[in-house]
Amino acid sequence: MAAAGGIVALCLSFASFAVTALSASRPRPSLDTAQEWRAVLGTAVIWVFAAVVGVAVGALVRSGAGAITVLLVWTMLGESTIGFLPCVGGALEGWSPFTVVGGIADPGTGTRVPYGAAGGVAYALVVAAVALALALFAVRRTDP
Repeated sequence: MAAAGGIVALCLSFASFAVTALSASRPRPSLDTAQEWRAVLGTAVIWVFAAVVGVAVGALVRSGAGAITVLLVWTMLGESTIGFLPCVGGALEGWSPFTVVGGIADPGTGTRVPYGAAGGVAYALVVAAVALALALFAVRRTDP
């Protein structure tokens, strides 16, 4: 199911680029540079990461509204305030999962990520896999 979601996300990111290219005035955008490819492929990675983490949190919380609340509070408040922690905030900021995922498609935010775009993709996949594994473990343990 996750592989199908990844394929759909990849197709939708290219479809989004095609709509943008068809509706844009001259000069039309194209996939000529690595930055443009990074934006299109990074969008698919962001969608897959968001879907897997959303399902994992939803399975842990057992409520759609609760999962949305947890994820919004974490992304809007949790990761934003990590950088303000004295002494360790700067070091921890590069390990915030949603900051890393945002840096995959947008190089402007990727400068805060210490391991680059490829490392960011690997880190996002590991975080998503761990979150899903924890959710599956918790669901299997609580549901007979």
